[in-house]
Amino acid sequence: MKLTTKDRLTLLAVLPKEGAIIDMKILRDLKSELGLTEDERKALNFRPSALGGTDWDEIPDKDVNIGERGREIIKESFKQLDKQGKVHEDFLDTYDKFFNE
Repeated sequence: MKLTTKDRLTLLAVLPKEGAIIDMKILRDLKSELGLTEDERKALNFRPSALGGTDWDEIPDKDVNIGERGREIIKESFKQLDKQGKVHEDFLDTYDKFFNE
């Protein structure tokens, strides 16, 4: 699945920090795939934005291999955040990629 830098950072933020052993092993691999390489970090040129957030330069989207259980975990994470009322507007584009496939 092609993911933007924003998608990748969003997923890293919403994925659970704890769970069943098998899921945690899947998440460890998924987080490794989603993470930024040193070259990507340099190319992104992260910097503070005038509005208090972070700006970065665009880099090509990355094709990330997300298996069936990984997709389920991502969807469960978004559903849990929704139940808790903790969905940020910035998450919506990434959310749509998983719920409007």
